[in-house]
Amino acid sequence: MKLSVNMIILMFSINVFSVETLDCPYGTTPVLDGNIGLDEYTDAIYIKDYFSGSSMYVKHNGEAIFFAFDSVNSSYDIEHFFDTENDNASTPQTDDKHYGFHPYWTYEEQGNGSYFEPVEVGGWSFQYMWISQGLWRGEVSYPFEELGIENCDTIGMALFSGFNWGFDGWEPYNWGDLYSSDNWVGIPEKKNEIKFLIFQNPFYEILEIYIEGEKEKNNPLTLQIYNLTGSKLTEKKFNIIPDKIIWKGDDKNGNSLPAGNYFAILRYGDIIEKYLLTKLKK
Repeated sequence: MKLSVNMIILMFSINVFSVETLDCPYGTTPVLDGNIGLDEYTDAIYIKDYFSGSSMYVKHNGEAIFFAFDSVNSSYDIEHFFDTENDNASTPQTDDKHYGFHPYWTYEEQGNGSYFEPVEVGGWSFQYMWISQGLWRGEVSYPFEELGIENCDTIGMALFSGFNWGFDGWEPYNWGDLYSSDNWVGIPEKKNEIKFLIFQNPFYEILEIYIEGEKEKNNPLTLQIYNLTGSKLTEKKFNIIPDKIIWKGDDKNGNSLPAGNYFAILRYGDIIEKYLLTKLKK
């Protein structure tokens, strides 16, 4: 199912600042401490004069979206509205989320776009830092699962800077798109972190394979035995991977193979291990 997330970001003021399209780049994971380090957001998209002279940075790390705000007037809080079930031109429904943050408060609500009720603050994070008596900066991160992003599609978005409800932020014509040209996939897929420990007993149990590490579900392990001419003699497939596999030198029919040299090949996801075996006794 294709999933879009309509997001409205509202800052209450007379001035309206709207961005039709933003390409959210992949970047490093920032330290969420309320500070904006010199090199921390050089890989983010930067919007000047976003909020009454302040700036905004946006990026993602393949798992969460990060927003950083600089030089925010102490009279203002920041409001984020997310519509997780509708595409860009849809009216918000009952699944909408409303987030608010300021150095003195944070909150989360859920509703239908025009009416919200408080809910327990969930998996998002916010940190702030005072710059001076009248200015603050902050960082907020929303994990993809918090926003309901399952397959990383375009996110509907509208940005407003301001202090009054002098515009209709709920109208779809005010919304734009936040997308990622890398399709929100910036971190390579996790490699299979698994190790095989091989012990060879040429007289009896010819091959013992101990398997250590995290075994992924729905990722079978295959053991294949070949002779030196390349003929496959047996294959064993394990959908539920044990901690230990014993091969006793038999073929696929259970017949004991003659003494000699063989190749064992282990296949598990993107891992392929090859071993030269010697059987001394039939």
